[in-house]
Amino acid sequence: MSHPDLAAAIGDAAARLGIEVPEAGLVGCIDLSVDSWPDRTGSTGTMIGDPAARGKGYGTEAKMLLLGHAFPRLNLRRVYSKVYGFYEASLRCQKRCGYAEEARLRENIFRDGKYHDMV
Repeated sequence: MSHPDLAAAIGDAAARLGIEVPEAGLVGCIDLSVDSWPDRTGSTGTMIGDPAARGKGYGTEAKMLLLGHAFPRLNLRRVYSKVYGFYEASLRCQKRCGYAEEARLRENIFRDGKYHDMV
């Protein structure tokens, strides 16, 4: 994944970029939203839609590339991401990318007949 000018793509709000790998084509997407330019904060989201492409590090690589633009090029000072507590692979990806758990919203979402945490 690469983009010649991520700052221009984001503009005032957000950008969604495809995650494409040579062996499998388009496998998912990644988002970066600037929440507040004055506060220099933003958020990310990553989705690997192709089940065969999960667990191969594509999401981690894409997120690290995106963060490599978010901090030095966009001058963001803080970027967060929300993860459903039951998505262990996403939680591991976040840790590999340097995220720290700062909050856990207990029983915040309802899926498959029960409530789950949002991390």
